[in-house]
Amino acid sequence: MDNKDLKFTRKDIIENNTRALKMVKELLGKGWDVLVAMITPYEEMRKEIKKELGDSVVLVELQASERCREQRVNYRSSAIKFEKGKADLTFNSELFSTDYLSDKILEEMANKEWISLSK
Repeated sequence: MDNKDLKFTRKDIIENNTRALKMVKELLGKGWDVLVAMITPYEEMRKEIKKELGDSVVLVELQASERCREQRVNYRSSAIKFEKGKADLTFNSELFSTDYLSDKILEEMANKEWISLSK
C-alpha cells in the first residue's frame, strides 16, 4: 500500500486508516488471517474499525511519555494527540523492549483465546 501522498494531518491519518481497513477487509474476504499494526489516534476511527471488523479486532495501546518517544529512532514530532478510549490490551512501552512487547501481546491474545500459538 503506497501512502506517500499522505502526511501526519488528521485528515491524512484517517485516510491511511481507511485504506488499511479496506485492504484488511479484502484479505479477510479471501480467507486470510490478518495481523495489522495501525496508528489510530482518533477514537472515531477505532470505533469505525471495530464496527467494520467486529470482535476480530484487538485494540492494543502502547503508552510512553513524549520524552521517551523523542529518543526513538523513527520518532516524528506531531501535534496529534491520542484520544483516550477503551483498549483491549495496554502496555507501557517505556519499560519493555519491542521484542518483549511483541511476545507479550501475542501471549495475551492467546490467553484470551483470540489467537492460537503453535510452539
